Amino acid sequence: MDSSLPMLEPIVIKPISSPPFECSGVGLTYKGQCRETIDNLNAWLFPKRKSTTATPLKRSKDWWLAQLQLYGCKIKSASTLATLSDSLKTALSNGLQGPPEHLVQLELELNRRFLLENAKARDKQYLRLDDNAKAEFDSHRFLREKFGETGKEEVLVLQIQQRQRVHEAAEELGLHTISADAPGDAGARWIVVGKNRAAVWDRKNEIEKKRKLWEDEETNAKRKKTEAMRKECEAGGKGKFVDVEGEWSIDCSKMDKEYRKADRRMSIFFHRPLPEEEEEEDCSDYSSGCHSDDDQSNQKKKQNPSAVTTTSRLLCANFRMGILKGILRSTTEPPLSSSKFPAEDVEFSWRGRETGEGEIQLDYEGNVNTGVLTFLSKTQLRGVLRSSFGDFPFSGNKIGKVPLNKDYCWSKYSESAHERERVARWR
Repeated sequence: MDSSLPMLEPIVIKPISSPPFECSGVGLTYKGQCRETIDNLNAWLFPKRKSTTATPLKRSKDWWLAQLQLYGCKIKSASTLATLSDSLKTALSNGLQGPPEHLVQLELELNRRFLLENAKARDKQYLRLDDNAKAEFDSHRFLREKFGETGKEEVLVLQIQQRQRVHEAAEELGLHTISADAPGDAGARWIVVGKNRAAVWDRKNEIEKKRKLWEDEETNAKRKKTEAMRKECEAGGKGKFVDVEGEWSIDCSKMDKEYRKADRRMSIFFHRPLPEEEEEEDCSDYSSGCHSDDDQSNQKKKQNPSAVTTTSRLLCANFRMGILKGILRSTTEPPLSSSKFPAEDVEFSWRGRETGEGEIQLDYEGNVNTGVLTFLSKTQLRGVLRSSFGDFPFSGNKIGKVPLNKDYCWSKYSESAHERERVARWR
């Protein structure tokens, strides 16, 4: 192709037409089909090794028509597939070497015309864009303009989504790039481009320092909002223990440090479990760890007092604690009418899932999944969540008078559900 012609990409116009052909800058097509090489056609239609199990070449009728049209062979479009196939084979057997000269010239003319028209339209569109959009639209051109012989940029920061295009174009032009976490959006990433690697890294570090300051400001803003909501909930006097029901924001610095920061919540409510809401531990389908005699059943209940159905009104909470989620419930009925704060400690057990592999966490094995809540007021608490991952002290502030999740899902995390999932994982 003539090196004086503009580049093909990016394409911004539709194919140009010269019936029955079209062109998008890389040769003629017929009904969307391109011309195959003579070598490929011979290899497909006249395989050297014949086999009784060989399958015939399967192509659409448009494909067969396209090969004949693009090689200048006369054929009726109404012909059958067999006729088209035989016609192409006959042409190849008779020494077909390539398209006739008039098609070669037409192809050259349409390729040139397409490249020029596309470049004109592309240039018009490019000039209307800002720098970020230009970098995404035509990375090579943009970087050449900014860092080429006439370009004066040393380091450039681009706030774009399609960073990979810029990375690749910069590498081809001998430039350095790196992505940086950007301020202003929790998932925002910018790309830094420059001639000097050290300068690029310096700018990246500057951006990520600003990101850290932005995150600190966001955290402080959330704390202020939580405190304002807590004070709103506190309004109206000290209240009674029953007033702790609501939506709570939870802080757990140990979990933040050992795992990751997360939005931790508890929806605290009071519930009197009914018999049908408790799990029916049916171990008849499993061959191990299942017992049916009364002594073993009673022993299990001693190990897991919370598994005994109760008519008491219990404190319950659906919680999301980052690496753990599930439901907790008090082991005894709390003093609902008491107005004394700080209130007596509320012991609880819990069930749920770890949020990595999603495995169910039960509440009776070695009494691991337990904890305690201490309500300092109707809007403030502290507590400890004990688990196989460790013990996690936490604090909480009430941010809403109505709990967002009052679904009593204790039986959802039963021993039988755990066993079913365990068996399924090994199938």
